[in-house]
Amino acid sequence: MATTALLTAEDIAVFPEDMYGELIRGEWREMNPPGYRHGKVQLRIGSSLLAWATAHGLGDVTVESGYVLERGPDTVVGPDVAFVRTERVPSPEQEARFVPAAPDLAVEVVSPSQSQRHVEEKVGIYLDTGTRLVWVVDPQRRTVTVYTRDVEPRTLVVGDVLVGGDVLPGYSLPVSDIFA
Repeated sequence: MATTALLTAEDIAVFPEDMYGELIRGEWREMNPPGYRHGKVQLRIGSSLLAWATAHGLGDVTVESGYVLERGPDTVVGPDVAFVRTERVPSPEQEARFVPAAPDLAVEVVSPSQSQRHVEEKVGIYLDTGTRLVWVVDPQRRTVTVYTRDVEPRTLVVGDVLVGGDVLPGYSLPVSDIFA
């Protein structure tokens, strides 16, 4: 029986830049680049978070940047949007590579090609590896599902307001603004 060697974060760091995907427990999962609507939603959330983080001096916001969540086997993902509190911001040396830690907030915008199982797997990995808050944004359903450890997920709809809780104190964004 043939076995496939598991990849590492170092292996994928040298992949060509046009290879789009993620490494989940050593297995490379190629993905299509995000679509137009996906990008609009990503930008709306990212720009709102960036304005808030900058105004309050509380951390960094990234889009599609690599985070090493697990080692042996390695998991490297690029959340659509992420927030890292100031005290956890990577050093300048680490900024050029994948960040060797989980973000405080990970935002995943659901693509039409993603299965529910895949989304749930990623949410579980984020929460199990130290991400304190995960938002799963579904542009097709126009919902945002909020995940934290040990609390039942909460799904917000247009008319609700997304808040940052303990991770993003004072942050709020009307769900309707995400899908405008």
